[in-house]
Amino acid sequence: MEWYQILQAVLSLVFVVGLLLLCLWLFKFCEQKSLKLQFSRLQKNNRHIHIIEKYMLDTKNKIVLLCCDDIDYLLLLSPTHTQVLSQKPHTENNNHE
Repeated sequence: MEWYQILQAVLSLVFVVGLLLLCLWLFKFCEQKSLKLQFSRLQKNNRHIHIIEKYMLDTKNKIVLLCCDDIDYLLLLSPTHTQVLSQKPHTENNNHE
């Protein structure tokens, strides 16, 4: 009966690992589907403010290029403050979407 218990333990391990992989795939699939839905909603709405590009400098600081009222703003965002680095009129050449 010892070989039967070993076989049962191995099959149980394979089953549990398979369930974990299935859950991982399911979460990833739902996340991608959700992001696609959010992206399509954002495209349908003509928003007043939209982010053109963002870049992480390090774990706490990032630079964001956003457009508001046909003006592009380059912002430095950190946990303690926000600073406007530059602003200029929005043109189609500036749009990196």
